[in-house]
Amino acid sequence: FGLSHSLFAAVKETGAVFAQSDLTDTWRLYLLSTPETPGDEGAWSYGSLSIDGSGAVSGSISQSGKSFVITGGTLTLGADGYLTGTLTLQSDTESQTATIQATMFPDKNMVVGVSTTDWVEGAATGRSFDLFFSARAATQAQTFSQADLEGTWRVYDLSVSSTDGNLGAWKAGKLTLGSNGMVTNGSLVDAEGNGKTVTSGPLTVSTS
Repeated sequence: FGLSHSLFAAVKETGAVFAQSDLTDTWRLYLLSTPETPGDEGAWSYGSLSIDGSGAVSGSISQSGKSFVITGGTLTLGADGYLTGTLTLQSDTESQTATIQATMFPDKNMVVGVSTTDWVEGAATGRSFDLFFSARAATQAQTFSQADLEGTWRVYDLSVSSTDGNLGAWKAGKLTLGSNGMVTNGSLVDAEGNGKTVTSGPLTVSTS
């Protein structure tokens, strides 16, 4: 859809091994969504999720002035850190179902991913594409160097058009970077299954 403004996130693959129990905790959630249909409104959200040993989720989310309760859903974490699942949410007037794909960071204190949310409010229905970050309630500070970029990263991107109102979409895939921060190869796939190859581009990292 032409020129767009994007927010993306990437998680480096390190060979770390994960277990379902790594999800068991309270997590803080921050999310940005863009609608599938021009004219619908985008939204930001934040909230708190509690995940038990089976992956069942409870909690509450504030979304652009609305309050939602998580009424159901289960998240599953694979040994490679890849997370999938669904959540159902309910406000006074609106119900939502979010289908999630995400990755846990190697330190197991943060999750980043994308979701597709279908909503119903009265006779109206719609869909949004979302990018979210979720952090464990207690984490430790870390320092970084440019060489930390070297390796393969799972990437999640949310793009919003600058010419077509709030029309947008998410993409997910992998990028491979050298120790100088240059992208050497990669590929991204959107919610409709359309693919794009990434061949170059520099990235830099701050020490904090």
